[in-house]
Amino acid sequence: MSDYTIVGFKDNNITLSYDGIVRNFPLPISDGLYPTGDALTSLLDIYVQNDRLVSNVIPIVGTNVDEITSLIQPSNDIIMQRVRASRNSALIKTDFTQLDDYPSELKSLWIEYRTQLRNLTNQPGFPTSVVWPVPPEQITTVSGIHYFNADNSPITFK
Repeated sequence: MSDYTIVGFKDNNITLSYDGIVRNFPLPISDGLYPTGDALTSLLDIYVQNDRLVSNVIPIVGTNVDEITSLIQPSNDIIMQRVRASRNSALIKTDFTQLDDYPSELKSLWIEYRTQLRNLTNQPGFPTSVVWPVPPEQITTVSGIHYFNADNSPITFK
């Protein structure tokens, strides 16, 4: 009796679950057909048996995963999402500067800053080379109270 479970099949690969792990294995095609019945059971038994032998000798996950992961370059789509999220956060944090009771002498500076934030996506190097606008001053409330991050550093968006 097999001690694994077939949990998926896609793109000529069968996915098995056993020993608390999930693995994909290729299925051969012979005369246009995948193996079935005893042939399939024997093949999957061999896959699982061999994988268990190798897993006992070779670690499944290297000890330097962080080092390898750090080499992965995010796609332009991911970079675009991150830039837009940062931009949107900066816009949200400065929404109050557009309220009617915000000092008018500062309001126009914030309007320009917020316009530059909205135009980040129009920059020629977007999303991989973005020049962030500099906010006109530290973020303060209408009454002049400064906003602070959780670590008590002033919010400046720099």
